[in-house]
Amino acid sequence: MRRFLFVGPSLPDPRRYFGGADDIRVLPPVKAGDLLALEPGPGDVIGIIDGLFHQVRSVQHKEILHALQRGATVLGAASMGALRAAELAPFGMRGVGRIFADFASGRLTADDEVAVVHTDREHGFRSLTFPLVSLRYTLERLVGLERMSPREAEGLIREMRALHYTDRTLERLGGRPRGAALRACLESAWIDAKQDDAIRLIEELTRHPQVFPELRDVPDTIYLHAWRLGHETGGHTLRIYQLFGRGYEELHARLVQDAIRAECASRCGPAASAPFPDAILNHAHHEGYLVPDDTALPPRLRPWLTEREHAGEPPLTLLRKAVTRAYRMLPDVTPDAEAARRLRSAGLAARAREVHGLATAINLNAQSRLPGFSVESIPDDRLAQLASDLYGVRPDELETAARMRGFSCADVLLAALRPYYLLAKYNPETVALSLDVS
Repeated sequence: MRRFLFVGPSLPDPRRYFGGADDIRVLPPVKAGDLLALEPGPGDVIGIIDGLFHQVRSVQHKEILHALQRGATVLGAASMGALRAAELAPFGMRGVGRIFADFASGRLTADDEVAVVHTDREHGFRSLTFPLVSLRYTLERLVGLERMSPREAEGLIREMRALHYTDRTLERLGGRPRGAALRACLESAWIDAKQDDAIRLIEELTRHPQVFPELRDVPDTIYLHAWRLGHETGGHTLRIYQLFGRGYEELHARLVQDAIRAECASRCGPAASAPFPDAILNHAHHEGYLVPDDTALPPRLRPWLTEREHAGEPPLTLLRKAVTRAYRMLPDVTPDAEAARRLRSAGLAARAREVHGLATAINLNAQSRLPGFSVESIPDDRLAQLASDLYGVRPDELETAARMRGFSCADVLLAALRPYYLLAKYNPETVALSLDVS
């Protein structure tokens, strides 16, 4: 059994509460992809207290469900952990503490109840603002002690809720009329709600909590597949060869056609009709795309071919190309997963890392020399023109070119190309990648 704890500003010094449980691995606030990187398995226990959400993508629900499906126990409390536990309790995530209970019951509904601004790991995850939930609980205590009226407490909550979470500080309260007295009153009764619940989670974590049975009914999605694939391939190899690998179109077409044949064998069976001299076209017929003995291209398939292809290739070849490009893969039968495996086995990851490193260095140099520059500021029309040059197509043919390389659409291709624009534009020889993968 392995134990992990994602924690930051809610409890900057968690080890003092471990009680001798030295095997707990402390990790910084969780973000998207972190749970996949753990490769969780049966018996593992993952505690989530803090998580990032503004500067990066927050931890995804499907990641947590994936960990549960693999047999891990996932605990949540205090901050991001409480939010995710309230949302995923029906699926087996375990919530701990008062904040979780209030989100689960609906008493708390806004994510910013637990949001704070804090320093980074190097500076100790020090909170620079207070969470609204701590103020809420503190005011409830003061009202219960008859040191504040319910009306005054409600007014203060409304005032603080109207502020962005980045502006909620005791110093701001202290600057109001009679603010010094109010601040002193609050500090005398302050409830650090997130810290209290974080300690409770650690107590659960150190008690070897019950392992929930493996979930077997959590559906896969194309998004979860993409996150897993990014982790498994290092995040760069597949994308770089999709963008720049000479011959990737042929590899992708072979993989899609293999998937079509496998699907036909599974769903249609050997007794299915075969009016076309091609297994790919026969499955398209089984699915209602093609009519027997008719080689005319159906209108629904025409967008998957360029005008030049329409004019210069035999009808059956055109049909085969169009069916291959139009075929929609299921989340668990994606050709890029097999492509990534073949790229890894061919030893191409090192070259991809080199290309990614060069692109990163060029982008950083441009940012230092050109005030206001970022890769996000590169105009879309320049990206489209570069892609057209790379693939030898017109800008209006990019949609087809994207599908030929395994991208769902031209917009996704251009987004993937953006970080490599400067390198590919001004150092094209560095992205001229050969691809010989059987």
